Amino acid sequence: MNTEPITIALVEDHAEFRSSLCEYINNNKLYHCITFPNSQSILTHIKETHACPKVVLMDINMPGKDGIECTQIIKNKYPNTLVMMCTNSEDDDKIFKALQAGATGYILKQDTSNDIFNALENLLHGGSPMSPVIARKVVESFSQIKKNETPLEMLSERENHILEQLAAGMRIKQVAEQNFVSINTVKTHIRRIYNKLQVNTLLAAVNTMKK
Repeated sequence: MNTEPITIALVEDHAEFRSSLCEYINNNKLYHCITFPNSQSILTHIKETHACPKVVLMDINMPGKDGIECTQIIKNKYPNTLVMMCTNSEDDDKIFKALQAGATGYILKQDTSNDIFNALENLLHGGSPMSPVIARKVVESFSQIKKNETPLEMLSERENHILEQLAAGMRIKQVAEQNFVSINTVKTHIRRIYNKLQVNTLLAAVNTMKK
């Protein structure tokens, strides 16, 4: 049975890194990597093709629109696209702005090509991969949340509503029908709920409602 390779878009202004990582990804026949030197080029591609790659590896510091702004634009139009930041930036503000913009993972260019490839596979299997130093920063930030702020206050109104529906025993398909959205959109909301609450299961997410 022939399976079409998964398209991976690499948005990166550093030509040597862009070429090297793309070649590494394309060594695996399951994936087809296409490259873009800046944010505008991938946005133009999406506009012209009326489609977005399944996964986007996004640099942050680029001429014109930076990777965070580009991520927000892509996620607003294609919420099911998986965006993983691939950057040199360890700046706390940029990390959290990228995650708020909709990035599902955050890895550093100084990681090996194999580490980046493994993070890509983790992402495609439902994970939210982060380089160890980034994960440490995220964990430390949660420890600084004000004591009077409940975990549910980190969720949007829609996310809270969906969590309440799931807690009431509704299936994902029912939630999708009740909210007039697709099943994939509900799954995207669930992924964001897990990320914000730092949990891996629905039971753990529901338990936060009791705190």
